[in-house]
Amino acid sequence: MIVTLTLPQPPSINGYWRTFQNRQILSARGREYRETALWTIKSKKIPSFGDKRLKLSMVLCPRDKRKCDLDNYCKAVLDALQKAGVYEDDWQIDRLEMIRGEPIKDGAIHITIETIENTP
Repeated sequence: MIVTLTLPQPPSINGYWRTFQNRQILSARGREYRETALWTIKSKKIPSFGDKRLKLSMVLCPRDKRKCDLDNYCKAVLDALQKAGVYEDDWQIDRLEMIRGEPIKDGAIHITIETIENTP
């Protein structure tokens, strides 16, 4: 099974978590992103992969041409997909690819998820 979808540009990991009373909690931006992603995933009727082994490819199309670290954008997407029930846990992802795309207005992330049969 292969599924593709597009979500808004996620917050960077730097804005995804906040420290509150010596604990790490999801920031307001993180909660807002998760809710937006959940609504998008549900409205597009993305099926669940259950506990299958997965390959995930993402193309980040940032809002502008400013420098950004690609790895800072993975966690918000992975957490949102899990929360929406696309898969049970992100430990199922055996292959993860992140590509920088061309900047577009408001930013976006294009995601392809597919099952894989054999993992090394």
